[in-house]
Order: sequence, then structure tokens, then C-alpha cells
Amino acid sequence: MTISTETPPIAETPPVAGPGLIGALAAIGKGAYTEIVSITAPTSAVAGSLVSVVARVKNLADYRIYIAVTGHYDGKDFTFKPEYANVGAGVTSSFTHSFVMPAKNVRVDAWSYYWTGSAWVQDDQAYVNVAVEIPLAGTIVKKQLQLGVAGPLVNIPAADVPLDTKSLVHIWGRNDTSQNQKLGLSWNIRAPDGKIVEQGTDWEGVEILPTWLPGGYTGPGGQHHFIIPPGALKYLVLSKAGKYTIGIGLSMNPADPTLVDSYSGTLCTVVAPVVTGKIEGPRVKYNLSYVKIPQSVPFGENFRIAFTGRNTSDINLKLNGGITVIDPDGNYVYQETDWETYHTGPNGTHDFSFPMDGWRTIPVNKYGTWRAIFELHGLDGATTTFLDRLEADIFTVPRPELTGKIEDPRVKYNLSYEPIPVDKMPFGENFRIAFYDRNTSDINLS
Repeated sequence: MTISTETPPIAETPPVAGPGLIGALAAIGKGAYTEIVSITAPTSAVAGSLVSVVARVKNLADYRIYIAVTGHYDGKDFTFKPEYANVGAGVTSSFTHSFVMPAKNVRVDAWSYYWTGSAWVQDDQAYVNVAVEIPLAGTIVKKQLQLGVAGPLVNIPAADVPLDTKSLVHIWGRNDTSQNQKLGLSWNIRAPDGKIVEQGTDWEGVEILPTWLPGGYTGPGGQHHFIIPPGALKYLVLSKAGKYTIGIGLSMNPADPTLVDSYSGTLCTVVAPVVTGKIEGPRVKYNLSYVKIPQSVPFGENFRIAFTGRNTSDINLKLNGGITVIDPDGNYVYQETDWETYHTGPNGTHDFSFPMDGWRTIPVNKYGTWRAIFELHGLDGATTTFLDRLEADIFTVPRPELTGKIEDPRVKYNLSYEPIPVDKMPFGENFRIAFYDRNTSDINLS
């Protein structure tokens, strides 16, 4: 195609404005001087969101012309921006418009125009469809815990739930959209030790027991009732004392699930019988006998350590005693724990002695204050409970007083020692000097 370099009559008188909104326009074929090569917009948009439309128009003439684009959607006429453009031969120019998406599907029409020098002429037409998106929305409206097979329902989080209770979790989810929706629920429940004890996903309409559960879809504003765990004769047994936690997510559209609401927090607090105990009579053994702490123990001695654990609960407990010995420098020089073989009844006692091998001892090899940490635990079924702890001085190893003195200082010259001071030491003489040292302490010294 040959592009003219001359200024044609069509461009001699430029427009002062675009074609404006000139009423209803018909669909037409490809234009003589312009072609809408594309009109683009999102395939869908949420009601109330801003939608941008772009019309790309090509100049089919072999010289520059003025081009403008108008449009129509949902009963409204509009003009694309820019209002018009001077477009070179064979060049494609973009025109844009934005509008607020209504709550329904819309068709966006666009018409292209060229300027003759005195008037705008409609030349080409195209359109694009934009579907309205229904945002998925839902709410977890109620959470309750059923206590016992036929027990009452209490709001979550539930407090003071007895140990070993059989329970069911009841969740109600609401459809907050304007259309029918299939609701689904995902969950995980953790015991006080952090382990997952129940998890799964359930969509309404799935065939599960009991058969009286509703299925299918939930209408606008309707609610669906989920039971965890789903299925007849299934229960969540709360077998550990402490805080159970739950995480749940309400979803829609099972083909491509969308989370619409969630909850994560405490399910319930399970209480067990009160388990208590205390440490009594901490003592050390050296020189063949046990004595109460604290004591003064000689350096170089060997010792054992013991205490009594008392069960102050109203139930039988299996007691566990632990000991940590700390030397004067803060080092942990001995650690050990011991379980009793059987059980200790209410207000009963059990004696713990360490080292556990009766022939072993711990050496007293440092001066200063020795400390110990005593600990007592109790086992009730499968649950171990901390009962008591005592950190105390157990003995002190006194550092002996070191004493000595110098005796008989003397000088040696002319082959013999003389006591000091020496009178009349000859000039030029050579001498040695000496003295005796005496250890006046109660221990050997170097």
C-alpha cells in the first residue's frame, strides 16, 4: 500500500470535538476507513468494582485521519478517551473507558468514527460481554460442643469438661450469597499435647450417616448443620486433661473450594482430678548415716542424697523422684530420676535415694556450698503431673585455714652457716642464704 505524504482534504479542517452521544447506533460491518481490531474487558467482575474497557482502532486509510470511539452499556452512552485522535496511516490507536459494574451481566458496545473535515461518520462496531461475579460469602454462625452421648450442648469454648467425656462438635454455617450454594466444612482438633485427634472435610449432599442430615444445597440466608465427627456412633473422646483446640474452615464451591469463614481457638478445657504431692525430709548420707540438710561435710568425703515423696491427692499415684546435684562452681555433677515400682495411696509416702545403685556415691571434691534440686512427679493413668520442686543448699565443705612460719634464717660463707645478722662479713666473700619453713596447718601442704 502506498502512503500519501500529501495532506488530504479530510484533515484540513480538524474537529473541535468528538462525535458525542448521537443516539442509538446499529451494528455495522467492517468500516471503510477504520477497523476496531479488538475490544477488551474482564470476562467477569464483582458488582460495584471498576471495569476498564480498551478499544484498539486501526486507520485503514493511506493517510492520517481523525478517529473517535463511543460506547454503550446497561442503557448508558459514553465516549472513550481520548475524545478523538489524529492517527497515522495503518496505525492502531487505543481508546479507553471505565465504568462501575452493575449487579448483572452487561454487554459493552463500541463504535468507531472518522472525521470528514466537517462531520463525524460512524464506520465500525464491536462489543464485549462482561459477566457479573457473585462473591462467595458465608458465616460460621454457631459452635457448640455436645457433652456425652445424649448430653447437653454448650457453647464453644467450653470449660470444666470432665476427663474421658464422649463428645460431638456441632457447627452451623450460613450462606450469605444471593444464590444457592453447597457448603463444606474442614476441621482439625488437637489434644493438649498438640497431636491431631480428629480431622476431615464434609460437604453437604455427601451421603453420610445419620441419614436425617440435610443434603444438597443451602439457599440464600440458609444454614447447614455439620456434626464432627460425621457418621453414626462416632464420638470424640476427650481423654487428656488440658486445653483442646480446634481449627475449622467454612467453604463453598466443592469443584474449586473457596474459604469464606474460619475459626481457630479453644474447643474446650478438660479437667482431671486434682493431683498434688510434696517433698519431705531432704537429707544426705555420709560417714555411714543420713543427716538433714544443710550440713558441713569434710573435703574428700563421699555422699548419697535422699528425700521422701508424699502423695497428698485423693487418688492413687505412681510417684517419680528426681535429683540434680550442683557443685560450688555451678556445674551439674549428678542427675537421675526414679519411678516407684507400684503406687502410693492417698497421703502415703515413698522414699527416693540416689545414686539408685546402692553401692555408688558422689565424691566431695570441691570446697564451698553444694546445692541440689529435688523434683516430684505423679502418674495418674497415662498422665504425668508435676507435684513439687525444692532447690536448697545440701552442705558446705569448709576450706581449712592455711598457716605456716619461717624459722632459722641464716647465711653460709667460708663453708659454714651462720645465724643472721652476720657481723664483720669480709669484703669480696661469697655467700648462700637459707631458712626453714614450718607447716602449722592441720592438712598437708606443698
